Amino acid sequence: MPRNPRVNAPLAWAASATLYLGLGLLLFLAFLVVLQVACRNVFDLGIPWADELSRFCGLGLVFLAVPHLLVNDKHIAMDLFANLLPRGGQRALAVVRDVASLAFCGIILWALYAFLKRAGKFATPALGIPNLLFYAPAILGFVLFAAITLYWLFSPSTRIGRSTFTEPGG
Repeated sequence: MPRNPRVNAPLAWAASATLYLGLGLLLFLAFLVVLQVACRNVFDLGIPWADELSRFCGLGLVFLAVPHLLVNDKHIAMDLFANLLPRGGQRALAVVRDVASLAFCGIILWALYAFLKRAGKFATPALGIPNLLFYAPAILGFVLFAAITLYWLFSPSTRIGRSTFTEPGG
């Protein structure tokens, strides 16, 4: 698995671990979909718990893959304007990008906190999974996203050699 030298080993390991968790959820999601189709078409039986687990897997897959994409510079990037700037301007724009990313993470984590403060005492209808556990992948993904961004923002060794919005090595 490619690793970005701008990220320290524990953050890179955590991002890879979340990717593998997300891939496991993807495989389990595929199994659940096949199980649901087979049960409905063969046995004329609906299984609501499988639908609930499918939603959990989809939520986990999306939010657990994000830190890995960020670490490997595969996250969303718009570089048309950035590529027109000189190197110093690109670095300044990268700092603005990181601060905006941290603000976004803060807003989302605060919203999840406010939501779970009220809804955390409830559970999912079919399986009774506590909402805190159901939304844990989103929390973990955003916390790791914020940690990686903080590392990039405040680590002197990575700030100097920071790539721009272009592809790595480009």
